[in-house]
Amino acid sequence: MAVNFVPPAEIQETSTTVYLNLEIPGINPQDLDMQVTVEAVTVSGERKSQFTAEEKGKFRSEFRYGQFQRVIPQPTRIQNTKVEAEYKNGILKLTLKQKPSNIKSSKSI
Repeated sequence: MAVNFVPPAEIQETSTTVYLNLEIPGINPQDLDMQVTVEAVTVSGERKSQFTAEEKGKFRSEFRYGQFQRVIPQPTRIQNTKVEAEYKNGILKLTLKQKPSNIKSSKSI
């Protein structure tokens, strides 16, 4: 796949969960593909222009259109069967639970 742009990301890790946000405004959720493994998250898709070649007049755009892909290695192993996803206001929010073997428990002595 020829990649035209890479969306920016934010990652926050707590003791049990990894929160991943991708900034991808103007995307139809049906044009997104997400693959989650225990070690990485891959998000790919396509941002399509709303203008067509048949429309007359001048056109100038600073937006990036076309295919994109972002592969984000995870800081800890995650449970790829327990993923929550929400796309709202141009932000894709993923909530990823860590594998139980990664979760550190404290013990009082």
